[in-house]
Amino acid sequence: MEPRYPNIVVKMVGEDGNGLAILARAVTAAREAGLTSKELDQYRREALSKDYNHLVATTMNWFTVE
Repeated sequence: MEPRYPNIVVKMVGEDGNGLAILARAVTAAREAGLTSKELDQYRREALSKDYNHLVATTMNWFTVE
């Protein structure tokens, strides 16, 4: 399944496994790519709605992860 925004790349491999650090990297990449505040809020709400594994899965569903 291709992510919602395949042109936005979030680096996770070799980075801090902290969920909030992943969220921050994803939001920064999305903001730099021009996503709207509404889109960013939707991603944040979805990513933070459950546990760490859900946050990672949501990030992978929204963006290209490397």
